[in-house]
Amino acid sequence: MPKLLNNSMTCSALLCLFVSYNKLILANPDAALVAHYVDIMAGKREIDLSRSELSLVEMEALAEALKSNTTVKHLDISNNNLDNSQIQVLTQALRENKYLRSIDISDNLIFDTGAYYLVDFLKTSSSVIYINMSGNNFSFLYANEIVAGLQKNRRNRA
Repeated sequence: MPKLLNNSMTCSALLCLFVSYNKLILANPDAALVAHYVDIMAGKREIDLSRSELSLVEMEALAEALKSNTTVKHLDISNNNLDNSQIQVLTQALRENKYLRSIDISDNLIFDTGAYYLVDFLKTSSSVIYINMSGNNFSFLYANEIVAGLQKNRRNRA
């Protein structure tokens, strides 16, 4: 797992982008929004969008941009009130991304349905090896299945 940097630190060579605590307001919720996310991800290893109040439209654009991204290794989307539908959008897109290693989805509104999407995603994707899922509302059964999927991915990378 990469060492996370806080907002007061600087990232050498601009390898990280931290925009947490910012409500992203973009006028065009279609191709221009996807292009915006592709642009901000260019060359970055870590993206921190925590506490940014991501809407479903913004999650769809972020997910679309992540499909073809080859540089981002860590994505922090914690504390966004993300729900099951947003997790579904994210996990569908991440099936095409082979580079992301860790995701922070802590402190959102994810229940068993969203946890199911994570479990299903981990069955077919081997790139993600760490997920911070604390502070959500899904059952212990799904938490164990997610952990098992992450352990499988770690073994496969060794």
